[in-house]
Amino acid sequence: MRLMHAAVMAFGAAALVGCASSGPQSDAPHAEMTPPEPGTGTSPKTYLTDFRPIEDDKAVMTVYGMGCPLCAENISKTLAGITGVKDSYIDMSDGSVTVNFTGDAHPSRAALAKSIVDSGFTLVNIKADGEGG
Repeated sequence: MRLMHAAVMAFGAAALVGCASSGPQSDAPHAEMTPPEPGTGTSPKTYLTDFRPIEDDKAVMTVYGMGCPLCAENISKTLAGITGVKDSYIDMSDGSVTVNFTGDAHPSRAALAKSIVDSGFTLVNIKADGEGG
């Protein structure tokens, strides 16, 4: 019984500490928006004020700060709570987060951006399926 209690306490402490990788995968700080991508003129902060539903069936976000599978799971769970999100696929090697939508009630860029920033990660961009790479 004591061993089980110790294991539960250790797991709980690890969950409170969060990611053991101790930092973002890039030089960008956690929970901030990066400057506009060169040549685009679009600041990621703009996404927080874009409340129009995304018309396409999926969007791809670039997110900095994912250092371990726990980070990816945190983002996936947060996105799953947004109305209109069917599922998400996270590629930690390049920081891409692909979000597939369901039904007619697609989320806005603001909802997706808020989810990423509130989770403690750095949003770089959001591109809808039809906007190209």
